[in-house]
Amino acid sequence: MFGTTSSNHLRTVRRSTLTLLSALFVFMATSCNKNSPRELHFAQLPITYSAVTFLAEQQGYYREAGLNYSSISLPAGPDVVTALKATTGTIATAGGIAITPVVTMIGAGDSPVIVATTLRSNTQTKLVTFQSTGITASASTLKGRKIGVTKNTNGDVYLYRLLSKGALKESDVIVTAARPADLVGLLLRGDIDAAVLWDPYVVQTLREYRKRLAGGAKSRGEAVVLVDPTLYTLAFNIVTTRGKLLSDRDGLGRMLQATLRAEGYIRDHRQEAQESLERWLRVEPGNLDDFFATTDFSVRLDTPQVRQWLGEELNWLHSVRPDAAMPTDLSQFIDASVLGSIDRDRVRQ
Repeated sequence: MFGTTSSNHLRTVRRSTLTLLSALFVFMATSCNKNSPRELHFAQLPITYSAVTFLAEQQGYYREAGLNYSSISLPAGPDVVTALKATTGTIATAGGIAITPVVTMIGAGDSPVIVATTLRSNTQTKLVTFQSTGITASASTLKGRKIGVTKNTNGDVYLYRLLSKGALKESDVIVTAARPADLVGLLLRGDIDAAVLWDPYVVQTLREYRKRLAGGAKSRGEAVVLVDPTLYTLAFNIVTTRGKLLSDRDGLGRMLQATLRAEGYIRDHRQEAQESLERWLRVEPGNLDDFFATTDFSVRLDTPQVRQWLGEELNWLHSVRPDAAMPTDLSQFIDASVLGSIDRDRVRQ
């Protein structure tokens, strides 16, 4: 009888000890997680549109927010989409893209989620050409011309609307699809007559053309940059996926808090911000005067407006790709809860 009681007592002590050790392990793991930086991989385009997130990283705001932040440089929006969807290789927690790549994800049946818009502009998607092509501000002059565009980006939508304004269809022009950097080379060689571009690719084209003329290259007349602000409103966004939003809400919240600080830095130190961006993009001082003068740097989320943009571009996608998915509830692709928990005034529902 005594031996049985002793054995029971020992088993009870062992269970209690194991319970205490387990609780201690959980406490230590939780404490370490709280003190350790949250890992976040952000897919970023090396273009002016990435100004706010670039400056947040450059100023150390992400680090100070407790993030082990790394930016993944990718050439175009479709590459960011690939990184957001990836399960192996280059995987991004979030990325910076315009509305169009988000829409292509929706059309493919994916679950992208816009958590914030970082900047807006009506003049940062441009058609670059040369006088010798005969292309002017009249969209009808594009007929029969070779036009370069990066597919599934805001440039794709801009070209579609530009052609429509000139009563043209895509079949009325010769479209060359390529990434922005490749379009610059095609344009300079004369393989295409015009290209839909944005900075730094616009200023790079102008700079390289001047250099080639100085080196004795044949002139194609003045370089011409055409902008129609009525055609497209660029809204650049921080985008994740539904699954990653659920699994890393805290990391995304820290990122947004730091990104808000970058907005303040641009407001209070505009010249220094421009100079930093120009150095990053390797353009000449003053090349981004127009970008800074015509862009609204404001981290917020206007849900009705974003929903409208998504709907308009989904209609475009369906017109060029009839098999694209067309969900009726677009609210599922916008989540204001993270930004709203930081500053409710930044959100319009």
